[in-house]
Amino acid sequence: MFNRRYKFIYIIALVYFMSFFVKDVFAYEYVDERNKNSVEKMITEVYDKKAFYEDLSGRYISDEEIESEDATSDKYWWPIGSVETSENDGKTFASDAPETVTITSPFGDREDPFGNDSDGDGVVDKVFHSGIDISGGRGMNAVNIIAAKSGIVVFSSKGGEVCTSGAQQSSCGGGYGNYIIIQHPDGNYTLYGHLYENSITVSTGESVTQGQVIAKMGSSGNSTGAHLHFEVRQGQNEYTATVNPLDYVDPNNPRPSDSNGKVVEWIGQFEGHTKIIGDSYRIEDVEGYGLRSVGIGVVLEYNSDKFSNHGVNVNNYHLGDTMP
Repeated sequence: MFNRRYKFIYIIALVYFMSFFVKDVFAYEYVDERNKNSVEKMITEVYDKKAFYEDLSGRYISDEEIESEDATSDKYWWPIGSVETSENDGKTFASDAPETVTITSPFGDREDPFGNDSDGDGVVDKVFHSGIDISGGRGMNAVNIIAAKSGIVVFSSKGGEVCTSGAQQSSCGGGYGNYIIIQHPDGNYTLYGHLYENSITVSTGESVTQGQVIAKMGSSGNSTGAHLHFEVRQGQNEYTATVNPLDYVDPNNPRPSDSNGKVVEWIGQFEGHTKIIGDSYRIEDVEGYGLRSVGIGVVLEYNSDKFSNHGVNVNNYHLGDTMP
């Protein structure tokens, strides 16, 4: 009893101390004051997690380790959502298998899609393409665009200038039309451009969750047809920091799981110890109630949103199955 009491006091003291420390941590740029409040809340949650880990395992985990785990706990998802959506905590998610689309223009140098020939030599100009273009699916105002990774919206066209799809407003939104930029815990930014007018659901300063629907595909700004322009900006929110998005997202593996490769194990760290059957987790009935469980406290019915956020549809698993 003595040890448990002092362990509890230690954890409370640690969280209290960290609450002062995080005020000096500025991992994000603050477009406005709302960003600062959201970021401080996010960082505080990291330290709360640290204290919880210590309570669960009795092992000290360094600040660097827990911050690193927070930044890499989910890989980047393909930014095209599923047709089916679900609701959780007031947010709409399209986390299941994405609609079928095509990369219509890669990252890097390409011929000017508008056919410009600035020197009149009969050869179309070469221009740099700062992202990838993705088109297809159901097209205009139908395809769900999702956050590729959790983070904070540092720019959103919502509430500002409205760029109309297909209206040849080439300079609207600086050419991006209606667009969103999200900053992520690893310091990178993702940009989503040419979005359909009035379809954006998130505002500057909001936190977003991986798989959350943020807009619909459109053709606003400097665009030749319905598509998503998707950028990854590495380390800073600058056009010159763009890198090939295919280094981060993979249309052939659109919903990669947690970095440790075992979604159930990750959830088990927070909800109880899982039952390991070889290299998998057997789905068993919870005391005859018909609830599917892969371990103490990890009931599929109660945690479907967490599994969904890691690319796992719990409806695909039944009693007696095993989950990787």
